Amino acid sequence: AVASAILVDPQGFIDGAPPVPEPFARGGIRVLGSWPLRSLANQLAYADTDAFATDDAIRVGLLHCARPSWEDDSVSWLLGGGYSVSSLVPRLAPKPTAILWGRQDEILPPAEFAPKFVAALPGAAFRWVEECGHSPHLEQPDALAAAVRAFLDSGPDAVAGDDDVSEIVRLANRGALEKLADGVKELDAFLDTPILDPNERGGPLEPLKAFVRSEPETAQVAASVLALTFFFVLARGLVAVLG
Repeated sequence: AVASAILVDPQGFIDGAPPVPEPFARGGIRVLGSWPLRSLANQLAYADTDAFATDDAIRVGLLHCARPSWEDDSVSWLLGGGYSVSSLVPRLAPKPTAILWGRQDEILPPAEFAPKFVAALPGAAFRWVEECGHSPHLEQPDALAAAVRAFLDSGPDAVAGDDDVSEIVRLANRGALEKLADGVKELDAFLDTPILDPNERGGPLEPLKAFVRSEPETAQVAASVLALTFFFVLARGLVAVLG
């Protein structure tokens, strides 16, 4: 039986496997074991990609794919529906538990997944691992080792670190209208973000930047017309596809 637990950027609420038709299963598994996909995963796995998302890291990440039966076993897992453990997570609630999460995790974004663990394990001690992506044991090994030592010596509450999850929990508990309003704000902010910095001199777009600097009002009108044209064409395309 489990007496206590430390969950590190855990994946416990993604049940099953993607519904892949059998003829495409092997091809999909081969993509999972490909260098380009592992390279992309490397970019998502670390906060400090310059230091950690290296070719050597990709080679290490591919080691298990060299096992003779890896491809066959992975195909069997995929076609068998994967595994489902979300119903087991709440069973840890009575146990001393710590949840450690890399604040910059892009594999399992904490804003999406951490609130589920907080809700399922309300008595657990949640701690952020700073300047860290999905792999604290690689990117912040000293911080993780200190957390494990404190947990073993004195229990979950002794683990150091920021425990504030109020904002991600608030975002997760928004209603449909609130989410829509926030989405509109994000879209508005995105549309207000300049895609061209006219004060940055040189480059292939310098003639266009020079025009923006010399005729800012005309450039603004032109940009608005282009934006309206883009959305008009997009709307017509959607109508054609859905209609």
